[in-house]
Amino acid sequence: MSSFKCPDCGSVHYIYGKGHADEIAKKHNIPAVYRLPIDSKFAELTDAGRIEDAPTEALDGLVETLTI
Repeated sequence: MSSFKCPDCGSVHYIYGKGHADEIAKKHNIPAVYRLPIDSKFAELTDAGRIEDAPTEALDGLVETLTI
């Protein structure tokens, strides 16, 4: 989890800092890792046992990255 998008203002916040994944990937000549945003709706639906109702937009890029 790397960031979250504020539902009120739309700004992206990196609560753990931006990290160094891009630098490490470039240094080792490998693709950058995927950044999965924190999504409170995803967590709420998971906790309620309704994972199938969770939005998948954030996961689409991850699936694409893993299937290449």
